[in-house]
Amino acid sequence: MFKSQNPFIVVPNAEEVSPEYKKHLALGRRLKAQKSEAKTEALRLRSLLSGDDNQQDSRIALIAVGEEASEPVDYQAQYRAAVRRYSDLEAACEIHDKNTRTIRLAAATDVCAKVKPEHDAATKRLAAALVEAHEANRVLFQLRTDLRAQDLAFVNILDVAPHEVLGAPNDKYSPFADLMRELVARGYLSKLPESLR
Repeated sequence: MFKSQNPFIVVPNAEEVSPEYKKHLALGRRLKAQKSEAKTEALRLRSLLSGDDNQQDSRIALIAVGEEASEPVDYQAQYRAAVRRYSDLEAACEIHDKNTRTIRLAAATDVCAKVKPEHDAATKRLAAALVEAHEANRVLFQLRTDLRAQDLAFVNILDVAPHEVLGAPNDKYSPFADLMRELVARGYLSKLPESLR
């Protein structure tokens, strides 16, 4: 039986394993924050445009008392620039998101390489246990079949039949059989149990 202080495989943080992934994620957060700020600014400027020249009264009052009035703010130009900035950031975020898939896959490859020895050890233990479970399932399945053939009740026998979880032991197309075939294909088992061949 497997005994360990920590029976779980500790998965390293992908950002610690892959500095490129960490840098890429930070850039993504920064781009999304800038995009949000640009959208807010564009909306603010759009609301100012509805007042058109809401500074005219204050400029007239300054001129009337002999003071110099500043040029009116061109909110239209600022709005167009803000919309362009938002559009550029949105496109940059889309490109970044597409690149993220590739960089995340590279990070996943690095992380999985680090945990592979522990994964393989646990999978070999699982494979051996599944072979034993399959054999017991085969015996219990036959027992239940024989009892059912005589129309006998299952007295003091498990209510949940193991084959309801593991699949019928001779079902070559069950999820259990698929798993066992993969375990053989990846070298965790030397051969498929005979009833699944």
